[in-house]
Amino acid sequence: LKELTPVIAALDALPTEKKAASLDAQLDKEALRPLLDQLLELVQEYDTDALEVLDRVQRLEGISDYETLMERLTYALENYDYEEAEVVLQKFIKEI
Repeated sequence: LKELTPVIAALDALPTEKKAASLDAQLDKEALRPLLDQLLELVQEYDTDALEVLDRVQRLEGISDYETLMERLTYALENYDYEEAEVVLQKFIKEI
């Protein structure tokens, strides 16, 4: 068992799949910005197509860093609260 202790310690130090994925995935802000501009326009027009664009935003790698904002935005749009969606979206745009 003593011989395995260093091996176990080394295995514990390895990043898990989830950690590795989050370390590798950086948000592509150049791909994100046009989607956010399109989303903002749709939100300001009270257009239900905003959910489709939001879905594309949520598929971007690295977007999980903004999980709370994405949840708030999704909730607002699913409940047709376009004013709240615009507030959340404007905050998100300022953060990136």
